[in-house]
Amino acid sequence: MLADIVCALWLVMSLVLGWKRKFKLEAPTFVILTISYILARIASIYLAHIVDGVMKKGPLTGAAVATLLLWPVLYYTLQYVWKQLRSKLPAGEAGIRISVDADGNPLINRSSLLGKSIGGAIVGLGRGIILYAGVLYILLLIIPSTMYKDGRGTVIVHPKSVTLKLLRQLDPILLRMEQVTRGLQTIRGIQTRVKIRRKYRKSKQAQALYRSPEIKRIRKKRKLLRRANSKRQGRRDSTLLLWLKSYQHAVFDTKTATALHKLQTLMK
Repeated sequence: MLADIVCALWLVMSLVLGWKRKFKLEAPTFVILTISYILARIASIYLAHIVDGVMKKGPLTGAAVATLLLWPVLYYTLQYVWKQLRSKLPAGEAGIRISVDADGNPLINRSSLLGKSIGGAIVGLGRGIILYAGVLYILLLIIPSTMYKDGRGTVIVHPKSVTLKLLRQLDPILLRMEQVTRGLQTIRGIQTRVKIRRKYRKSKQAQALYRSPEIKRIRKKRKLLRRANSKRQGRRDSTLLLWLKSYQHAVFDTKTATALHKLQTLMK
């Protein structure tokens, strides 16, 4: 699929760039990029409702936009701080001795140079993975929620993409979206399918959870339940529900998301 091809090309380019830049230059970039991304994701949780108040697209979209804005700001800020700290560190070059041959030419330790190149390539590959995953996460949340509505518009759906499958299993927000979608489908199944309702009646834990305040609120949102169970939307891909604010709030709220996941687990 297209996402896998682009990912493969991106990672090859990151590998080559890391090989050329060597470990000493690539390692700080990788650390700064990773820390800035983690900080941006954490801060976006608290800024999601503020951004949503401006965009009116939902808290998940607000969190993605906040990540998009904060990530480069934090990256360049941390990079500037690192450069300032590095400039104040002692150079450490006064005691370096350069070995020369009989003609006075410097001797190059090829094994050490190869090790630095390999280390740079590995770290560069890691940097490429973080950058690609971060950008893909932002696109997966922003594009469907802003350019898709009621079955029409621009989306990013590649069901056979290995890259997207791995990202959905590893990213906490995308994983929660999958769990919430299955939970909504379970509620719809309890309401409409006889076999699922019979199984539900045999489980006291499922009945107690079904009557919880979090699930009661979701049960009232009939449009959300229909869309989550639709073959064109929820059953096709969880991102196709992002145009519904009620879905975004269900995913963003930890208690609601946990209750839906537990209900789906009990009804397996």
